[in-house]
This record gives sequence, structure tokens and C-alpha cells, in this order.
Amino acid sequence: MKQLQIVSVFLFGLILLSSIVIAQVDVYKVEVDIIDRKAIATSLITFIEALEDFELLIPARIKLVEMSEWMNCEVKVGEATLLKCKLNLTMTKTITFKYETEDFTKSIDHELLFDGDFTLGQHAKTVIVYVRLKEGIVLASEPKIFPTDVVIGSDGRRIMLFWRLKDVGPETPLRFKLLYEPLEAPTFWQLHFILTLTVLAVTIMGFALYWFKRSKYLMLSMLKEDEQKVVDVLLKEKGVARQRKVVRETGMSKAKVSRVVKALAERGMLEVQRIGRTNRLKLKKRFRFL
Repeated sequence: MKQLQIVSVFLFGLILLSSIVIAQVDVYKVEVDIIDRKAIATSLITFIEALEDFELLIPARIKLVEMSEWMNCEVKVGEATLLKCKLNLTMTKTITFKYETEDFTKSIDHELLFDGDFTLGQHAKTVIVYVRLKEGIVLASEPKIFPTDVVIGSDGRRIMLFWRLKDVGPETPLRFKLLYEPLEAPTFWQLHFILTLTVLAVTIMGFALYWFKRSKYLMLSMLKEDEQKVVDVLLKEKGVARQRKVVRETGMSKAKVSRVVKALAERGMLEVQRIGRTNRLKLKKRFRFL
């Protein structure tokens, strides 16, 4: 019986201890802005229970920019940076701090490697990491992103990467990597080539428009006198008129106008639509602006 009680107490203590160890951090969120060779990180940590002391080892030389007013931190900077903080979490269980460093980035050939280590050293239910590239910076052709389970998006100006991890243990490294590069400005010869192509395209379009108009003028110059009269009336009426108006404006007979309209329609210069006892004549668009 005593052995059973001892085992029960031991198991209860083990469960209680494991719950204390596991339930340390509810949400750990890091937002990183990469600006050329500098990384600016903003960390947000929401604890399960309010703490009085907090330590974090950041494997980089950092400059602490700002932190929550209920944090009082001693910063020891060497090859790595140790934050030793006293917390006053009476009103909240969340702390934030912001720092910048150049140790998370380095050059590799013509590209840049971001290698950010945000290991917390505590169990976290949810870990969220955002990385935003400065406008004018893009992912390399082979970005070698790690971890690979990433969501990549854009706000129209900057590329953004997003990771979400669940139940991260205290021994799990939170290391995130990617290759990026700045957009190169076009060289003089590239600008010269683009300008040459633009001028050539405009010239070709100009010649095409000239020959197109010339062909229309050529077609109009081949019209008979009666056909020219009908076309002139339609041009005056912005390309559309009733046939009886054409009869009235040209002074030709109805039969004569009907023959001329039929000839023009057969040549594809106008369309004829029957409306009641008359026709609606519509000059084709390519002949309206002559």
C-alpha cells in the first residue's frame, strides 16, 4: 500500500513538473526587416505565467534599440549577446524588445546570406517568424530557404517570408536562412539597347500607321464622284446616317443612292442596316477619321 502511495506521489510530481517545464511560452513571434546587410528584429514573447526573471542568449553582437517599459535588462555583448532581464508583469504577460545586428548577414560570391538564430531555449506552443526584404532586394535565383516549410508573399513592394511552428522544445534550434540579392540598376549599354528598341518600335509603328492611312486615302482617291459624295456625307455625320438623309444631302435620286450604297458595301467601306422603310448607313471605323 505504501509503495502504491509513493508511486502515486511520484507520478503526480512528475506530471506537475512536466507541466511547469512545458507550459513556459504561449507565443514567440519575431519580425525581421532585412535592410542591405543589416537585420532589424522585433521579438514578442507571451508567457503562460508571469515571470520575474528572463534570460536570452542571442548568438550575435546586437544593438538593443527598444524594449517594453516593464523590462529592466542588463546587456552583455561579446561574440554573442546575453540579455538578463528583471520583469514586472503585473498587468501583462507579454514582453517586446527590438535590436539590430549585422552578424546575421554575410556575403557569398555575388549574393547575401541571411542566417538568423532566434533560439529561445524554452518550450513554446507557437513560434511565428516574419522576414521582410527591403524594397529593391529580391530572393536569389536559388534562395536555399530553410526551414523549407515557408510561405512566400509580397505587399507589392517587398518580398515577405512567413514560418509558423508548433510545440517547439527548448532544445530545438530556431535558425532561419535564405539567400538574397539587390536588384541591379541597368548599365549604360542596357539602357542604350532598350532606348534603341523603343525608337525602332515607335518608328515601325509610325511607318505602319502612315501606310495604313495612305492605303485608305488611296482607296478614297479611287472612288467615283457619286461614291465620294456619299462618303463625304457620312464623314460629316461622324460615320453614321440614314439613307434618306444621304439622298437629301447629295441631291441624287433614291435609286442612284441605293446603287452607290450597294457598291460601297460590297467593297467593305460601309455597313447597311435596314430600319423601317430606310437604311442606316455606317462607315467602317478605319475610314471615319480621314
